[in-house]
Amino acid sequence: MENTNWFLQFLGRLHPLLVHFPIGLLAIGFVLELLTIKGKRKGLREGINLMVYIGAGFAVFSALFGWFLKTQEEYAGNLVDNHQYTGIATAVLAVTTALLLKSGLKKLPVNLKAYRIVFFTTVILLTIAGHLGANLTHGEDYLTSILPGSKEVYTKKESGALLTELKGKSDLSEIQKDKLSLEVRGLFAHKCYQCHSENKQKGGLILETKEGVFKGGKSGLAVVAGKPEESEIYKRIILSANDKKVMPTKGKLFTQNEIGLVKLADAAIATA
Repeated sequence: MENTNWFLQFLGRLHPLLVHFPIGLLAIGFVLELLTIKGKRKGLREGINLMVYIGAGFAVFSALFGWFLKTQEEYAGNLVDNHQYTGIATAVLAVTTALLLKSGLKKLPVNLKAYRIVFFTTVILLTIAGHLGANLTHGEDYLTSILPGSKEVYTKKESGALLTELKGKSDLSEIQKDKLSLEVRGLFAHKCYQCHSENKQKGGLILETKEGVFKGGKSGLAVVAGKPEESEIYKRIILSANDKKVMPTKGKLFTQNEIGLVKLADAAIATA
């Protein structure tokens, strides 16, 4: 990253740490606020006020540091943009909530209606922004993949069996090529789309589409047909777990069977 500022890059990487403060403070503050409706539990007011003010401040810093993270690191795509916009909107609403709270407390009798409505909207938007952030970190199917009826395309057992079937064959049939292509796509979806999809184009690389695979990213060509040793994907997945450039950086690394399938798929492209 030749054009990055190390200090801004460092601040950007504090975003995942800071973002949990407004989530916790504003969410708990809103629950406590509900307990004070109709003048009940007035003793909670001072604590709620502090949560709102501090939560709003952290929301602003989280949005700012998130912007640093996006501009100083290799992030792009619709999911990143949507997370950024909802994060900024949350910060703006959180500050508005704090100002309305301060204004409402000054009036006699105390009027907190507008403040509570905006506070509710802030928490809803905060939830959406948090969900989008979780999708960026853990993958878009993080919640749904464990639900009943959800079936993963890729399994280790199937990959091992397919590698045994195809290994050593110089000429694959069209049916075998289709099976190999489907398995490798499932493998990429399971381990790579989290960072390299159209919604999150880290390093400028998209593995979700055929065009994106052959276009490559900032590090070079993702796939060189018939020459896996020159393909950036293959070079990255065969690195040791301790290497800083190994892929994937999140989740479990590729097994030997999986690496073998990727290599076979590269060779199959050359003969297609």
